[in-house]
Amino acid sequence: MLRRAVSLLAALAFPLALGAQAPSRTVRSTPYTQTISINPLGLPFGFFSGEYEFSPTGTGGLTLGVGGTYATGYFEEEDEDESRDAWVEGKVLYYPGEVPLRGFAVGLTLGYHNARNDGGDLFTPGGVVRSEGAPTVGVLLDYNWLIGARRRFLVGTGIGARRVLKDVDAGSPLDQVYPDGRLQIGLAF
Repeated sequence: MLRRAVSLLAALAFPLALGAQAPSRTVRSTPYTQTISINPLGLPFGFFSGEYEFSPTGTGGLTLGVGGTYATGYFEEEDEDESRDAWVEGKVLYYPGEVPLRGFAVGLTLGYHNARNDGGDLFTPGGVVRSEGAPTVGVLLDYNWLIGARRRFLVGTGIGARRVLKDVDAGSPLDQVYPDGRLQIGLAF
């Protein structure tokens, strides 16, 4: 009887002993193939940016992505026109480290930009509304970190430039060239 009680106690204690061991810190051997991210720091300034990026093969350094940005004229003076800008773009990125979605990347973008200015100021409200759109092409230099115990929390930064693919008139709400900056947080899956 005592032997059975000791055996039963040992059988019950074994799983508890396994649970008390330190957790394994293994890094995922298969890289994640997709990320989704936003720029949360822009929200208080009337700026929203979101991205989705994926590796079509799951290996190698080539990824494809789509992104969108919407910005209001938060930084303008009171007597300036109120502006709204919207971009949508596709991008192709190459990660020279051959690990998709992680590390340094260079890329090209192709997209569309729509700009709108609501003309008028303090003395002449309700002025002329100008809206214009055009295709864009751009270049990017990005760097992504995948952090956390499972390496799935994304922090991404980058710089680049976009060029509007049409001649821009002096009165147009579009500019010919736009700088591009990126500070994204999101998840890899």
